[in-house]
Amino acid sequence: MLFPTGFKPKKSLGQSFLVSNKIADKLVSALELKDTDNVLEIGAGTGILTTRLCDCAHKVYAIEIDNRLIPTLQDKTKDYDNIEIINNDFLQLDWRKFGNIKIIGNIPYYISSEILANLLENIKLWNLAVLTTQREFANKLLASLGKPGYCATTVLFEFYTERKKICSVQASTFRPSPNIVSSAIVIKKRPSPLFDDIDFVNFSKVVHVSFKYPRKTIANNLSLALNINKAQIAGIKNLELTRRAQTFSVHEFYELTKSLCK
Repeated sequence: MLFPTGFKPKKSLGQSFLVSNKIADKLVSALELKDTDNVLEIGAGTGILTTRLCDCAHKVYAIEIDNRLIPTLQDKTKDYDNIEIINNDFLQLDWRKFGNIKIIGNIPYYISSEILANLLENIKLWNLAVLTTQREFANKLLASLGKPGYCATTVLFEFYTERKKICSVQASTFRPSPNIVSSAIVIKKRPSPLFDDIDFVNFSKVVHVSFKYPRKTIANNLSLALNINKAQIAGIKNLELTRRAQTFSVHEFYELTKSLCK
C-alpha cells in the first residue's frame, strides 16, 4: 500500500485501509462483474479495489473524499482509460450521472446509516452492492425476525433487496487496524419490490415510526409520532398493535401500511 509522503489517516473520516489482497479479490469477485458493467466505488482510498475493478468493469467511478489520496489513485490507475476519479463526499453525489450500476465499498463505520439511507433513496439506479462494515451493523441487514439486530433497516431493505454475508473481515486486514471485526455482505436488488401496491415512502414512514421508541408498543409509537387517535388504531383489527416493532414481520408492516393509508 502506497501512502503519500507524511500521510496520516484521519480519525474524523473513519479512515482504515484494506491491505489484504485475498479479501480484495473476494470482494470484487462477489460483484460478479461483466465487461459491460459500471461500478461506483465508495471510498477508493489507496486503490486496492480500484485497479481490480478497472480490470473487470466497463467504467469505474472511484469516489474519494480525501484530496490527499487523489494523486495516489491517479498514479495507480494511470494505465486505465475506464476510470473517473471523483474527489467528493459520497453523500453529496449527484446520482443523475449514474444508472444501472454496481456498488462496492469499505464504508466508514460512523456514517454507515447515512450511506445505507442514501442507497435506498437511489435504489432505482443500482442493482448490486458489496459492502464491508462493522459486524454489528451488517447484522442489522442480515437479521431475520426475532433475531438480534432486527430493526427498521432490516425491514426497509427487505422491501427491495436480498442480502447475504460473504465473509468476516478481521481487523488485521486493515491499516490502521480498527478495534472491531467487520463483515462483508452482498446486497442484491429484487427484480421487483416485495410489495407493489403500496408506496415505499409511506411504508418507510410507518416502519421508522413503529421502531422509534423500541420499548413502546407499535400502537403507542403511532399515536405519539403520527398523532393518530388511539381509537382509530384500535380499529385496525387484523394486527396486534400492542406488540413491539421488533416482533412484527415485513408482511405485517405491509398490512399495517395498507390499513393506515386507507
